[in-house]
Amino acid sequence: MTSVPVLYALRSLFARSILLSPFALEVRDRAWLNAVFNKKSSDPKTYLPLFECRKSMRPYIQSVQNQHIKQVAKLRDASTRRESGHFIIDGSMEVGRAIDAGIAIDCIYFSEAEREVEEGLISAVGPERLQPVSAAVMRKLAYGERDSGLVAVAKTPTLGIERLKLPSKPLLLVLDGIEKPGNLGACLRTAAATGVDAVLLSNPICDVFNPNAIRSSRGTIFSMPLAVATIDEVVGLCAELQVELFTARVDASTEFWEADFCGGAALVVGNEANGLNDRWSGPQFTPLTIPMRDATDSLNVSISAAVMLYEAVRQRRGMQGIRSQHTKLR
Repeated sequence: MTSVPVLYALRSLFARSILLSPFALEVRDRAWLNAVFNKKSSDPKTYLPLFECRKSMRPYIQSVQNQHIKQVAKLRDASTRRESGHFIIDGSMEVGRAIDAGIAIDCIYFSEAEREVEEGLISAVGPERLQPVSAAVMRKLAYGERDSGLVAVAKTPTLGIERLKLPSKPLLLVLDGIEKPGNLGACLRTAAATGVDAVLLSNPICDVFNPNAIRSSRGTIFSMPLAVATIDEVVGLCAELQVELFTARVDASTEFWEADFCGGAALVVGNEANGLNDRWSGPQFTPLTIPMRDATDSLNVSISAAVMLYEAVRQRRGMQGIRSQHTKLR
């Protein structure tokens, strides 16, 4: 019969081998180890479901030279995102909002520094979509070469205008030819804050799911009803819904706070460098200007959008049927 001291020695050796093995990130959890190896702990069986889930995770990746990691890192490039039909998400908040919005997540990468979020991720996406990696690998994948946080790879959703389900008298934001991902993200964040019913991107120059756009939006890009369309499709949709099109123009004679946004309203702002082109001119459009002092000839597109949207919200806030929640577009 094996003596008690020998059993304790074997138990200690087993625990140490787990902590030091390449498999460490799949089983290293002090609560679980204490439950198994400490007499005073609760029943270790209560920890086994989490342990079994960990065994279903993808194998731990330590090397930055891993071919899979190299392919994921290439998703920072727009051409790779277009060819693969996938994009990359940085940050715990952004990943969480993508999951909540029903975005199809392929894989979530996390380092040892994020072990506390592990159980929540298992519940949200399942263990088979979790990829534990070393701090060095996380620095290669993450924005700013950080060794903490989350990075996810997701399938690019379809953004056809026909998928939008809009209420009567909607408030819409139209971004025409937007070029900078940071401005796109800032506009989406403002649209979410003001309760816009949908954002329409007409002929965008930047990649919609550029990581900078996602970060600047703080993840609201996933919850905001969003569509990519041509100018003709935007105009056609607004005509069908009897939505008035208000265009932001420096040379307009009507100031934006003189307009009536209480009916269906679409606020259209243009490209950062050139504004709106001539295709946004005609009797079906109402041009508006934001008054500025002589020394200033323009505002950043995200600022212009914010100023006009908040005026629309001020006018519409007493209306019945203004929604505080967005319909998720999946």
